Amino acid sequence: MTSFLKQNIFSSQNAEQLPQTIQVIKLNHHIRFQIILFKRKLTISQQKEFLNYARIDPFGHSFLIYNSNELKNKINQWKLTLPWITPHYAIKSNPIEPLIYDIINGPYGTFDCASKGEIQMVMKYGVPASKLVYSNPVKEEKDIIFAKSKGVQITSADSIEELIKIQKIAPQMKILWRISIVEENPEQMATLFSGKFGDDVPSLDAAHKRFKQIQQMGIQLRGIHFHCGSAIQGSSSFGKAIDLAQDYSMDTRWKMLDVGGGFPTGNIHENAINALKRTENDPLGYEVIAEPGRHFSANSCSLLFRILTKRIKHGRLCYHVNESLYHSFNCILMDGISFENQNDQFYSVLNSDESENSKISDQGNVSIFGMTCDGADVIANNITAPTDMNVGDWVCMQGMGSYTIGPKSTFNGMKSTTKIYQWSGQLEQQSEAQPQIAISQTF
Repeated sequence: MTSFLKQNIFSSQNAEQLPQTIQVIKLNHHIRFQIILFKRKLTISQQKEFLNYARIDPFGHSFLIYNSNELKNKINQWKLTLPWITPHYAIKSNPIEPLIYDIINGPYGTFDCASKGEIQMVMKYGVPASKLVYSNPVKEEKDIIFAKSKGVQITSADSIEELIKIQKIAPQMKILWRISIVEENPEQMATLFSGKFGDDVPSLDAAHKRFKQIQQMGIQLRGIHFHCGSAIQGSSSFGKAIDLAQDYSMDTRWKMLDVGGGFPTGNIHENAINALKRTENDPLGYEVIAEPGRHFSANSCSLLFRILTKRIKHGRLCYHVNESLYHSFNCILMDGISFENQNDQFYSVLNSDESENSKISDQGNVSIFGMTCDGADVIANNITAPTDMNVGDWVCMQGMGSYTIGPKSTFNGMKSTTKIYQWSGQLEQQSEAQPQIAISQTF
């Protein structure tokens, strides 16, 4: 669902001071608040707070608003639901500074890193090596040397060749053996890992032989690692994965189980919780960790971007915006997000003078194009949206914290999300009385 704010960014006096080429700013402009995959609406007071951010630079690049409460709520939920599992935040999903600070200052402060760069990223904030898991089963030799020099202890592998590499460079590292999990519902997953990662063990007998081979190499594995498929609704294969991992425990008295990622954007499903509960108080007494990324970050950010132009193309209304598939909408390519045929996204309009808030009236099927010169840069071919949006209007889309700013590029020399604002608002609150809003500095 989506809200939409009508704003006249400048007074007529300010507009007259602008160059003649942008006098059009004297016209009414809008901010449209959009909730994608995130069904809690902003209150009117909260919409006004967001409007103030757009006023800072009405001709600016797109920007993010980070809500620390969303992350903290997710971490607290985790602590209540899965208290025996230590979550190591997968920073690839969103590496912004305020979010990393909140993880560090939270009850866990633990991270999943995949490279030298990610290790450096968290260590510069004072995170000790003991709080990291180097969870990449295929690593560059120089990265292993760096991790060793920093005291990183836990890593993963899924091939004999990788074990040999680690054994030569950092024999003291504690290795988790990653097994392949074939998804039960692969068509529902945005990312399948089994085709690329994890040791293929077709039978329990094959697993016995594999672990015997590893033991004969003089390597004592620390434990087992798996990663179910990735999708906004989460994986349904945790039960299958845990069955396999516990079957393999007969070969080695391992001390750690890493259940990886594959957690949903929203609440963790009951079937996944029940499957994970089988690892609680297991007689083997192993430590259980996880690598949630999207689950913590997805709903923590709102993306605000502008309408650059509008026109009719092949009989359809089209909007061009100052974002793209190669920037924040990379989530379409990487995370399985789709805006196609969405018809319930926009929900309200607020005038820029804050005098009026109303529901969206005139909507129709439109296309939304990205800002780059690539013809394939199409955010949505068909989405129901207001037909009266104008050049200069801002659109606010919530639930844009996962695989948006992390993988963005500078394709075509274009920039996006050059600013991140930290904001704290309780989105559960729908009453206008005493909204809990606090604004922090720009990062």
